[in-house]
Amino acid sequence: FTVHAENTSNSSLSGESGEITVNAGSADHFVINSSQDSIEVGAQRVQNVSLADSYGNGLASENVTFTRIHGSGTFSNGTAAIVSATDAGGEAQATYTASQEMSFVRDSIEVGYNTVKDTIVLPLKTGSVSYYSFDPSGSQSVSAGTGISYTVTARDQYGNAVNNSGSVNLSTPGSGTASFNKSNPLGFNGGSTISFTVSDTVAGSFTVHAENTSNSSLSGES
Repeated sequence: FTVHAENTSNSSLSGESGEITVNAGSADHFVINSSQDSIEVGAQRVQNVSLADSYGNGLASENVTFTRIHGSGTFSNGTAAIVSATDAGGEAQATYTASQEMSFVRDSIEVGYNTVKDTIVLPLKTGSVSYYSFDPSGSQSVSAGTGISYTVTARDQYGNAVNNSGSVNLSTPGSGTASFNKSNPLGFNGGSTISFTVSDTVAGSFTVHAENTSNSSLSGES
């Protein structure tokens, strides 16, 4: 900008300074621009931050380091850290792929420039149901008339247990006489597991098959 001086009685009498340029001050803080809502395990999200002085002016052409400090996610370079330069408005961004394990509960990313730091926290959420697992998982052997107790868990593509409102039909391939202690279908009712007992009075071998009542591609077998 410039400074203009003009006579109060005669506007033809005036003068003007040379152009004055105001530059951003020293880095003071980060502004987190990207969403910190929960992220699905294994999903990608662009992390976007602004490096600013104490007045909110963005600092251009500065290198900001993004470092994952909790979780197992990675950036687009395949590692836990990446450096990104700020643009003319002071923004820097990095593409992050979230952890695959719900056991981390959240992913945390530290953004840093010299001594200026901030943390992005991304709560993790499971993906949709991909298959059903059985516990016990291996082969079982019992006497005729003796029940076997199973727990079926709904899992996403990474093996995380998924709370859901779906239901499954149970069947016993290999046996026409095996029976369950509960009636089909069995619903998860907002949880991630269902439990039941199966038994047979006729000697032989069979498996227990669980199949989603709405989507036959979602299944599992003992």
